[in-house]
Amino acid sequence: MKTCKSCAWAALVGAIGAGAIFMSPDTEARPSEAAAVASTFELDSVHSMIVFRIKHMGVSYTYGTIHMPEGSYSLDFDTPSNSTLEVTAKVENIDTGNDGRDKHLKSPDFFSSRQFPEISFVGKSFEKIADGEMLVTGELTMLGKVNPVEAHITWVGDAQTPQGHKSGFEAEFKIERSKWGMTKYLENDSLGDEVTLYVTVEGRAG
Repeated sequence: MKTCKSCAWAALVGAIGAGAIFMSPDTEARPSEAAAVASTFELDSVHSMIVFRIKHMGVSYTYGTIHMPEGSYSLDFDTPSNSTLEVTAKVENIDTGNDGRDKHLKSPDFFSSRQFPEISFVGKSFEKIADGEMLVTGELTMLGKVNPVEAHITWVGDAQTPQGHKSGFEAEFKIERSKWGMTKYLENDSLGDEVTLYVTVEGRAG
């Protein structure tokens, strides 16, 4: 497997840049927690993505993306127990910048996309840990297995835009893929067990 750190982050930067291009001069962006309290937001899949990172041969990191995630969220920083978060991603949308590697990742060696076409996360408990930050404990379903995971959420902001009320946040997960039965290339540390997931979300109020 070859490292494609640059292509993954290029995609991420491009997505952010695209969002900036379509921002109206009248858009009022603010890093406020208050907007999340009153509204449920649906993911804007075009401006949301999942970036994953895994160690390769013990000497470098390989990056990839999963485009077009779907879901919804309502983050209440005043009463965290009122919060909700659901995100689903299609395995077919994996992109590492290499067609052969993408095909291999979708095979039974890894994600087995025909049998298990989706990966999903559902938040179960929410704890405010700082202004604009939450620790979320939930369940990650992958390869037909469900395991508890934690995510650190950082609220980015909200704005009244020409497309309506929007908001966004970033979340970071660390998982061990072997817990979901994904063990290919674990021998001799050819491919690491720990995977870091960076989820960048933009949502539109429903």
